[in-house]
Amino acid sequence: MEVNINNQVGLDAILSVKIQESDYKEEFDKSLKDYGRKMNVPGFRPGKVPNGVIQKLIGKDARHETVEKVLQKGINEYIESNKIKMVLSPISTNKPEDIDWQKTDFEFKYDIGLKPEVNLNLKPLNSLTKYVVNVSLDEVKKDVDEFRRRSAGVEYAEAYQNTEDFYVYMKFTELDDSGQPLEGGLDKTKNFFNNNIPKKLAELIDGKTTGFETTVKIADIFSEDEMAATFEIDKLSIKDLFPDFKVSLMAVLKLNLPELNQEFFNREFPDGSVTTLDEFYDRWKTMMESHLATQSNNILAGEVKKSLLKDSKMDMPEGFIKKYFDMWAEENPKEAKPENYDKDLESFKEDVKWQILSEQVAEQQSIEVKEEEVVHYAEGLIYNALYRSNPQDITREQLQQYTNNYLTKDNNYNSSAATVRDGKVFDWLISQMDPKTKSVDTVQFEEIKSNSQLTQN
Repeated sequence: MEVNINNQVGLDAILSVKIQESDYKEEFDKSLKDYGRKMNVPGFRPGKVPNGVIQKLIGKDARHETVEKVLQKGINEYIESNKIKMVLSPISTNKPEDIDWQKTDFEFKYDIGLKPEVNLNLKPLNSLTKYVVNVSLDEVKKDVDEFRRRSAGVEYAEAYQNTEDFYVYMKFTELDDSGQPLEGGLDKTKNFFNNNIPKKLAELIDGKTTGFETTVKIADIFSEDEMAATFEIDKLSIKDLFPDFKVSLMAVLKLNLPELNQEFFNREFPDGSVTTLDEFYDRWKTMMESHLATQSNNILAGEVKKSLLKDSKMDMPEGFIKKYFDMWAEENPKEAKPENYDKDLESFKEDVKWQILSEQVAEQQSIEVKEEEVVHYAEGLIYNALYRSNPQDITREQLQQYTNNYLTKDNNYNSSAATVRDGKVFDWLISQMDPKTKSVDTVQFEEIKSNSQLTQN
């Protein structure tokens, strides 16, 4: 087998592989024998099918399979022995329909992008800012109350009260000029928590019980924005609605909030270290600040990435990257919009550039990713996704099964491993920095987060 890199222009090159029959004949003959032992051919006893018959029946497919194995093994050995560093995966220039598997000798060619060496410039990172978020006692109490509502039980109530512990199921029926349900008109059921129920609707049903019905001018209880949100229509369609609606109170429910007692303390902190409300608030504050510190580090990591991409100059295999992106765009026409081509291509180049930076740091600092770390990360993804769609207990066995299925599909294992690696790379980069620190309150931090997300999109 002859493997070479040639036609190199900058970091764009072609990987050429020439395979002769002698490179794969032993493996090919063994494959034919294996197939022959398993084949059931009329006129021949099992395992006694002549080699010539096997060749005629499956020789083409068996050669294809064998050559592919030998080809990939040869490429991998060449790359490893010559310490070739490449960007992304090689792109075959051979069209499948042009390969004649009846032949014995083959030549394969691949477009490749060679990886550049990067001189990291870490000095600008010291000008970045790390935010320390201060949480007030009032914010702690508010967060605890919100948590109690999320974990509260629910019970039916006799009548609706316009307080934050109630929510309702409502039905809105569009009526015609005679006061009857409009054929083809809106007939919408909607649930409202007290923090999102329109003010005039809350006033209308205050004190009312399940089964209450009344007819209203819909514009009297909803603004245009509220109508669009409740009925899930665009504002332009509002003018086409009939003015009268029947409003029905289908159900009234009340949250049964857990009490702030020792049972609640022990449930959230099972080590038994919390015995008073003040201690509970202190521990909760620590948790909130830890969570906010993680978010602050994520913002800092985003700024680190942005700075390194801007200040670390590197040559790129431009031609190869464009071919790779074009191949992706052709395979994903729903995601690749022609009008966004230039913007998407530039974004893809930035992603590749970051991949090169991250891989170089990981290699230089001996950063490794273990399989159990990838599994742990994927379990977190799966758990959060399942909990959002169905907030119930998930058994350990279910989580392991879902995670295993996820990691064995598509490129999920490699992408998860890359995310874990990037996290370790960011940790190392941040450890090399001496950023400015700035104390902010939670309101200021929310604004900082919003601005950070806007600049990253």
